[in-house]
Amino acid sequence: MKNRIISEWNEIKIAFPKLGDLYQKENFWKSQGKIDIIDSSGILWRTFTVKIIIPNNYPESLPLIYETNGDIPKEAEWHINPDGSCCVGPNTKIYRKLEYKLTLKRWMDLIVIPYLYDQVYKLEKGEYKGKVHAHGKRGLLDDYKEWWGLEKDELVINKLKLITGQIKIGRNDPCFCGKNIKYKKCHLYAKTFDNIPIHIYHKDLRSILD
Repeated sequence: MKNRIISEWNEIKIAFPKLGDLYQKENFWKSQGKIDIIDSSGILWRTFTVKIIIPNNYPESLPLIYETNGDIPKEAEWHINPDGSCCVGPNTKIYRKLEYKLTLKRWMDLIVIPYLYDQVYKLEKGEYKGKVHAHGKRGLLDDYKEWWGLEKDELVINKLKLITGQIKIGRNDPCFCGKNIKYKKCHLYAKTFDNIPIHIYHKDLRSILD
């Protein structure tokens, strides 16, 4: 895993040369540096100072990015987590958006850079462009509801409990979704993308129930 992280970081450094070197700590890898946000015509919009943390168990766990110069207000409405990290989206949504082909370069290109573009727009215009997704617990629930085609929060919670093994439903029992249909003919074979690490479902469920 060490070789993979170093190799993928070297690829990132080619595209983002202002990022610093990567240093290994006890449980993670760390780098600090800058990211330029450049528009399609090559004009520099803004430069963000950032810290990137890559867990030792990457890609089972996703990297974290922090804006460290105070340019982005450390508030939930700016999609900043309580620990100060940037809320770049629910983890399951990130895996889906990356099409399960996770590399640090794809994470940067498809997740981090669009997030920073949105922040530049809000810093200049006072609001985000386009549809704004909820932050925190509400954002998690809304994403799962949209992904799984469920209408109620409690149904998301029930399905997460099923995936994480906290509750069990027999094949011939009524489905958890509330329809008067046997589980085997309803959500038993619904797509849940088992290649998303199971600990992410556990973490999301704890966050929702907290």
